Amino acid sequence: WGAAAVGRRAGVRTWAPQAMAAKVDLSTSTDWKEAKSFLKGLSDKQREEHYFCQDFIRLKKIPTWKEMAKGAAVKVAEPKYKKDKQLNDKISLFRGDITKLEVDAIVNAANSSLLGGGGVDGCIHRAAGPLLTEECRSLQNCETGQAKITGGYRLPAKYVIHTVGPMVHGEPSANQMAELRSCYQSCLDLLLQNKLRSAVRGGGARAGAACGGHCV
Repeated sequence: WGAAAVGRRAGVRTWAPQAMAAKVDLSTSTDWKEAKSFLKGLSDKQREEHYFCQDFIRLKKIPTWKEMAKGAAVKVAEPKYKKDKQLNDKISLFRGDITKLEVDAIVNAANSSLLGGGGVDGCIHRAAGPLLTEECRSLQNCETGQAKITGGYRLPAKYVIHTVGPMVHGEPSANQMAELRSCYQSCLDLLLQNKLRSAVRGGGARAGAACGGHCV
């Protein structure tokens, strides 16, 4: 709560709370800046009212790798790489509609225009609503190997990180591998810069839903 002087009475200054920001209807608003500012002022509980879905999934409901392994009936071969117990407590595998995940950010495999497309990219844009497309339009494209961040709008996720990977046909070249590595690094950099603690990366699309994902 901020405070603003509203008058004086008998030599005593009186104060009143500043007016709260006007409520924004995300389903009809066309001003992405106003909507983004409005959402930033809400608590996590207040944001739920604006989700495109009510059957959203909280991250704590998804078991970590370590928790999943406890119930594994199949004996797993000795891993090629050394186990990282700390990392296994932070990473989860999820199969379902990632647009319904309540996380800090969804990582979107976007095209260079950032204006939506097919597969997971299209699912994310449809769920978030047209305000996402309008903010993406203001970013004026994205180079291969780079990433840009926007608000999540009607998604349960607070942000969307858009990254453009290389188009590969057959065996990837050294340059394409470097571009893909840069995608991951750019996304991680944005997570750190914005102090975000959880993210999901989509792994495929089927029957119109964004399926699969890696939650960190």
